[in-house]
Amino acid sequence: FVAVQTDITALKNSHQKALQLRIAAIEASIDGIAISDRSGQYIYMNAAHREMFGIDPNAEIQTIRWTDITPADVAANFIEQEWPRMEADRRWRGKLKGIHRDGSILDLDVSLALTPSGEMICIARDITERERTERERIRLGEDLQIALHPGQRQFELVQRAGAQGTLVKDPVTGEN
Repeated sequence: FVAVQTDITALKNSHQKALQLRIAAIEASIDGIAISDRSGQYIYMNAAHREMFGIDPNAEIQTIRWTDITPADVAANFIEQEWPRMEADRRWRGKLKGIHRDGSILDLDVSLALTPSGEMICIARDITERERTERERIRLGEDLQIALHPGQRQFELVQRAGAQGTLVKDPVTGEN
């Protein structure tokens, strides 16, 4: 009888250290990272994801579904329009809305991936301020065009009024 033994302690320690580094990277991320099970209930959220949605660090997340922090119309549209594509590709990326616990609506840049066993991994970035700034930039650009070309604005108003069969006052000048 011959026995061969190999000490795999170093290998196990190496794997454990690699796993700890991955966990540290996920926890340190400024992007929200979450995992939900097949039914949509959360099984993990990093601190950034909790903070983004106003979820207490000590809250039991297993009672929260991803649809609880997504406006109902957005969730329904996603399930109907985007879910089939995500299931086929096993991943999806796009913009979605979220709901903070205080009721405010968040603009989110989201990446989703399905694991082989059906869990959904979500990486979300709050782009609410960036979207607000972009809307403001567009509005200011339109205001600038009106200020630089008041006759063009009057022409557009007359054209729109003619198409609708109504007389419209210019909101800037108050004139017909």
